[in-house]
Amino acid sequence: MRTFLAQDLPVLVLAFTCACLPCPHASAHTPPQRIDSATGATVTGWTTHSDPLGFSVDLPPGWTLTPDHKGGLVALRGPRGEQTVIWPQFVEQRQVDSRSATILVQQIARTVDPLLPWAAVAASAGAVRAVGRGPQQTGTAVLTWSPAANGTTILFYCVEAPAGSYRASTDTFAEILKSFRTRL
Repeated sequence: MRTFLAQDLPVLVLAFTCACLPCPHASAHTPPQRIDSATGATVTGWTTHSDPLGFSVDLPPGWTLTPDHKGGLVALRGPRGEQTVIWPQFVEQRQVDSRSATILVQQIARTVDPLLPWAAVAASAGAVRAVGRGPQQTGTAVLTWSPAANGTTILFYCVEAPAGSYRASTDTFAEILKSFRTRL
């Protein structure tokens, strides 16, 4: 998890980087079997990545994971142009509210994919969502937050796929995101 001070919040997205390096210390094992919701068939080949940074996440067959140990983000890429980015953060000495979260989710999403037009922000209690739709890519970015005594815990995640296969990728995205765990 990366920690930021309150004065860092306006430049938070400038510090974001997707120059991720593969983790040589990762281990894998086979997680429970998954069922393809479209066909009802058992999907095999998923593996669990357990990282020394203190997280684990399940990967579908053919997907790669590149954690950014310095920045604290995790990028997963699929074989057909799909992408999932998970980025836990902590903002010290500042409470994030729905107004600042609405701005932040779009800024970080634009950093993840500057070519995708991000808009349509929807807010609910403790979460905001931005949707990106372009001629070639479609994506959804979500930012959740939880106040703490000395700041705010933030979890940003973003999923993208080629426009023609985004809807068919949503079950895979959901399984990946459901599997993400941190260890204390």
